[in-house]
Amino acid sequence: MSLSLKHCLFLSAASCVSLTGCAHPEAGSGSVFVDNNGNGVRDSGEEGVRNAIVFYEDKRHSKADSAGNYSIKLPDNGGMLWVRSQDEHAPGPFWINAPAGVTQGLDIPVRPTQSSGEFSFVVGSDTHAGIEQMSVEDQIIGLAQAAGVAPKPYFITITGDITSGNKPEQFESVFTAIDAIDVPYVPVPGNHDWYDGGEQYRKHFGPPNYAFDAGGVHFVVLEWEASSDSRMDFLDMDLALINDERPVVVLMHAPPRDELRAKLDERGIDVLLTGHMHTNRVLQHDTFVEYSTQPMVMGGMDLTPGGFRIFHFDDQGGMTVDHRTTVNRSVFEFVSPAVSQVFAPCKAKLIVAVEPGASITSLSAMVDGVGEVALTPTGGWTYSSEVLSSLCTPGSYLATADLESGNGEGLTASTNIEIGALPISPALANWPMFQGDPTHSGATAERIEFPLQMEWAATVGGHIHGGSPVVADGRVFVSVSDFGDGILGGVVALDAKTGTTLWEHRVGFSVRNAPAVSGDVVLFISNDGTVHGVSAATGDGLWTYELAPDKPSVQRNIYSSPTVVDGIAYLGGRFEFVAMEAETGDIVWSVPILDNFGDLSSHASAAVSGDMVVIPFNRVDGLFAFDRETGTQMWNTEFEVVRAAHASPVIDGDIVYVVNELTRLTAIGMEDAASKWGVTLEGGAFGWGFLAESTPALQGTTLVVGTQRGGLYAIDTANRNKSWLFEADPALIRATHYHGESPAITAAPVITGDLIWLPGQDGVLRALDLVTGDELWAAELGVPMSSSPAVAGQLLIVASYDGSVRAMRTLP
Repeated sequence: MSLSLKHCLFLSAASCVSLTGCAHPEAGSGSVFVDNNGNGVRDSGEEGVRNAIVFYEDKRHSKADSAGNYSIKLPDNGGMLWVRSQDEHAPGPFWINAPAGVTQGLDIPVRPTQSSGEFSFVVGSDTHAGIEQMSVEDQIIGLAQAAGVAPKPYFITITGDITSGNKPEQFESVFTAIDAIDVPYVPVPGNHDWYDGGEQYRKHFGPPNYAFDAGGVHFVVLEWEASSDSRMDFLDMDLALINDERPVVVLMHAPPRDELRAKLDERGIDVLLTGHMHTNRVLQHDTFVEYSTQPMVMGGMDLTPGGFRIFHFDDQGGMTVDHRTTVNRSVFEFVSPAVSQVFAPCKAKLIVAVEPGASITSLSAMVDGVGEVALTPTGGWTYSSEVLSSLCTPGSYLATADLESGNGEGLTASTNIEIGALPISPALANWPMFQGDPTHSGATAERIEFPLQMEWAATVGGHIHGGSPVVADGRVFVSVSDFGDGILGGVVALDAKTGTTLWEHRVGFSVRNAPAVSGDVVLFISNDGTVHGVSAATGDGLWTYELAPDKPSVQRNIYSSPTVVDGIAYLGGRFEFVAMEAETGDIVWSVPILDNFGDLSSHASAAVSGDMVVIPFNRVDGLFAFDRETGTQMWNTEFEVVRAAHASPVIDGDIVYVVNELTRLTAIGMEDAASKWGVTLEGGAFGWGFLAESTPALQGTTLVVGTQRGGLYAIDTANRNKSWLFEADPALIRATHYHGESPAITAAPVITGDLIWLPGQDGVLRALDLVTGDELWAAELGVPMSSSPAVAGQLLIVASYDGSVRAMRTLP
């Protein structure tokens, strides 16, 4: 990278000898040394760091000599000095505060790295230490699980909003959590860490703009609250000092806007790591890829559960990305075989869900009559065996699996494999879109009787989160999320009678909501804002359509599902909502939507009834209604009605029901947009809490809706009041925004006759009485469920977050 004139103004005297226009500075001096014993003092035998680069704040730098001695210009009032650590040093900032008037003996210690082998690091975001609903223990849990991945990461970073309120005690609690792990912590300042202009952050973490080398990669941390020009001045100065072709990774709190993004493109960085939006996204910019990671210890604003990414770099600079979910307790369960499940002779197969909150040291399985059986990863949390083709004699066989994790935990799971004659498959029916129909009622008149047994189980190669499976013409279509690099995101088709994989259509971005089926076409929207039409029979791509292609990728993220009526699909987001021919992708009409709030998009899908389409788009724009034939806007409510709604609207005749983040359920007249009545489900809800994001289900005059605090409420729409409450158990994962462990209900319930089927984040599938809310039956599946079931006649298709799909039927 070439040096511009402005770079010259920041160069130290040692670097200016071959340049013109640089004045010789008055210098402070000291040495940079390797602090082997960690006492902060240069002891005998501790060597100086050859050619170390020392910075004064982010204003100028100096290169040390072969013994680690340096000099650099300092102002009269002193300031912060820091060293750009090298590959052989521990990562992160090494810094001292130079007191006013002191210019000698400004020694800066660096620590040697304790890491070796494969280079990897962990990225989480927005721990928000100090939130009332979370404790320091929540931080410890998240950081401990991140530190427990294998191979051990070189460092863990939180991309800003380390604290919630920038208070001294909040920073101290962060250090309590850091002290509980044995992996270096790399800080990035966020807006919540900067309420005092950076005083507390600088006191605890040092320079807000800094750089370091690790594992053959160059890292640059940029302060989000600084001006764009000052950040770019520092970045230019730093990048000019790179003397090899190593990859450049920039860490910054918030996704960049257009101007800053263009500047980063010009500078040839390779990867940008951000947080702030509390979402999990992969954004492809012109010359670099941005990974925005969800909060580590709480649910995201996009409903992604708390978790983190692991980045791996090989010797040639090649990068791969994995993802881990922060769990409240270890998950180790047989998905298949399950109780009462029967396999045909020679057709049995093992599926195990594994997430121990640490690395997997060993995983093995044994089957009576077979011996040891290999389990291989099949995406998400799932591990599967090959078909046990030698297990052909009818009977019952014991299967066991053993797990040892990096935190020293040993777990065992067991189940029985039943080989015998298969029962006659039940009759199937279609469930072609989210919640079954265009009104999103989520209900059928025919009751599915309990108890249920598992007909089959399958894996889809990634997590299943949001929306639901859909069913049409004997096929089950499942959306797949890949929270690492998105590569495995797409849709998978399964045979509804056997669970056999029919096809996979991977698109390189997560699909965060249900597909929809119209005739021979499956439609779905990937997280980058692209609509896909594929063949229902083969999975071959038929057409694609980019929503709002003129908008930057950060603003095109889509989490919603298509809704199809009479061959027309209604879908889109904040910048473009369309009606399109499902068969061809041709646009019938398109409506541009005003951008009134940042980059937050809703999971809510359009509900359609009669001549009207209703949908919310984002946090503040309210509920919209469009003419179904022309796209003409019919009305738009005030924003409070659907404030931060992720739940889809539900239409009942001339009323549409919507629920917002404050748990306020409102009945709105379809003709006049007037609020007819409303009820608040829970007290204590707050802005940015996202506490009611589960789409309601409606049967007759009973509307049931879940909350992120674990309550399923029944609303009597005739009497306009709450009739009962069912309280769920604590979740296995961290699904609620601004909460640690909580009993969240995020999946939409479904109703068959007078039974409610409620999938839980606690790993339990329940059947509740529609009239009383009493629990009539429950199955401990052992894995969290973030998606609504699909009702396919007498089959209940249940998808779970681990990446498995089950077909369940009434036990014959």
